[in-house]
Amino acid sequence: GDVLSPFLGEDEGDLVLALEPLEGLRVATKFLAPDGIVAMNTRPVFPVDVNIGFAKYPATEKIEETLGRLGKKVVSFDATEIAVGVGTVKALNVVMIGAAYASGRLPVSRESLMTALEKRLPKKVLDLNVKAFELGYQAARALV
Repeated sequence: GDVLSPFLGEDEGDLVLALEPLEGLRVATKFLAPDGIVAMNTRPVFPVDVNIGFAKYPATEKIEETLGRLGKKVVSFDATEIAVGVGTVKALNVVMIGAAYASGRLPVSRESLMTALEKRLPKKVLDLNVKAFELGYQAARALV
């Protein structure tokens, strides 16, 4: 619909892009619309409380199950592994942009996204990031 504000109301998110499972769940519980989609990296980043033994990190499957009850679809895969596979974990965000594009919920064209990468990234890492985008797109598309 029309964009009236840069702020998102509760239960209005068409897409939650989760670079980490528990953070994705935290955001989705407040913002994901009932017909929304979650694109989630399954690789956890453990909070300090988990690392020092004060808390337990929930199983990724349990997080996915809960997300599935909140929205229409959960598309989850190890995006960190893909980023490392193309050459750097720093490409994780671009892998996830590929997944977001595969969801069909981004109101922009592939060409616009590629142009943005070309304008924002140094030439020495552009090919790596284009590959990261494509692999993220393919991984999510296979699950949509």
